[in-house]
Amino acid sequence: MSAVLLLTLLAALSALAWTGGRPDHPDRTARRLVRYLRRDGVSEGPEPIFARADRGLRRLPFGAAFERYAVQAGVAMPVSALLLGVGAGVSVAAGIGAAAGGPVGAVPPVLAAILVGHAALRTARSRRIGRMEAQLPAALDMLVGQLRSHRSVGEGISDIARWIAPPLGGECRRLAEELRIGVPLPRALERLRDRMPARAVPAIVTAILVADRTGANLAECLARQAAAVRAQIAFRQELSAMTAHARATGMILALLPIVVAAAMFVLDSGVFEPMVATTSGRVLLGTACAMELAGWLTMRWMIHRVEA
Repeated sequence: MSAVLLLTLLAALSALAWTGGRPDHPDRTARRLVRYLRRDGVSEGPEPIFARADRGLRRLPFGAAFERYAVQAGVAMPVSALLLGVGAGVSVAAGIGAAAGGPVGAVPPVLAAILVGHAALRTARSRRIGRMEAQLPAALDMLVGQLRSHRSVGEGISDIARWIAPPLGGECRRLAEELRIGVPLPRALERLRDRMPARAVPAIVTAILVADRTGANLAECLARQAAAVRAQIAFRQELSAMTAHARATGMILALLPIVVAAAMFVLDSGVFEPMVATTSGRVLLGTACAMELAGWLTMRWMIHRVEA
């Protein structure tokens, strides 16, 4: 049922984007030029349905935020297709739960599917940001060398984009393409900062913009930024090693009740019959799961507060 509602919503948004009569987005020409540079052509034919749906979703606060989060996680598929896949997964989980335990039994699988999807997207985003942060010092060193060779920022980024591996290399190539088609440097750097929410990126963007406006020695500023990024990475690695025991303890405490319950169920399945066959047992089981989740989230929040 939820999949049908999601398809209906996407179709409505697609129709709104296609027939709304609103003026073209100012970045439409830039997107066409990017497609031309990528040799995808600039055909004026009908857009794919997912592209039209994405245009409608970008007008909604949730759609724009979700698209930005997905881009930061490195998801290349359209955001409408991603939402459609999430809706299909939630519908399958709800159907399995409803077939096993009725309407009430559909709630835990749906919540589990949503939490697993969010955790997977969050993990992919964190890993991608971590890889980009690890690549930043080397990229800054290359850019400093280019600037000391009396090359411009755009030329230096275009050159190092061929030498840096993904994911930072892909972002550098995209930045170089935007600068090549005429996007102003401040606008291109703002987009880069949105796509790369790493801690060191705002300071690097600010240094480049200030040097571009004032004529300061950008090479020396970026060299100092590279040293600062290396110091930050070393400090976070040391802090991660210090909090490894707390993370392992939280994981063990979160999994211990589940493992014990599974072992008891395997040894004697009748032990859990009152927990699933009676109303009071199901209430207690749900309360225990909620308390377990709250405890795990609390410990995770405390650890993240220390590492932030």
